[in-house]
Amino acid sequence: MNWQALILRGKEVLRFPDGKEAQLNWSYGPADAPVLRVSFEGDRLLELPDAVDVSQALDDPRVFVIEGRRADHVFLFGGKQTYSVGSVGGIERTLRLFREDDLTEYWDTLLFDRQDTLLVVYESGVLVLDDLFHVRFHQKKLINDILANLEKNRLMFVRDHETEWYLDLSGGTVVEE
Repeated sequence: MNWQALILRGKEVLRFPDGKEAQLNWSYGPADAPVLRVSFEGDRLLELPDAVDVSQALDDPRVFVIEGRRADHVFLFGGKQTYSVGSVGGIERTLRLFREDDLTEYWDTLLFDRQDTLLVVYESGVLVLDDLFHVRFHQKKLINDILANLEKNRLMFVRDHETEWYLDLSGGTVVEE
């Protein structure tokens, strides 16, 4: 699975694997929620609340654009909400992450390609997607759980520099040793 981080400075181009394009821009909407706007040909517009990574650690907001098996869809990972979006302007599925608005200073995202799955480790969770953007599992973790090792079938986290715990990647089972 391929991905890229789109830095959102003004209007950006979202390119789908099937060759179609859409325009991206963002702004704060009602209740100061960041809204990603995706403009397609034919005046089709999607407004995606909470799709933008507004981490205080970033110079500019961003969204990760992830390509899977289907050429007509991408998966958008950024803020508190993820979206699987089609190149004709539809939303196929969404997922609420464990992110919180009052913790944007800690927002952080790591992506790892694992053959037919994508592993996303972020400050408060671990998400594994297959190449059709189906969720294999979504596990909550604490902000102070630091990824220490990526093994073949599990992740090792360290909490508070001493407590180790593991996440089995075959099913999302937590193991404390």
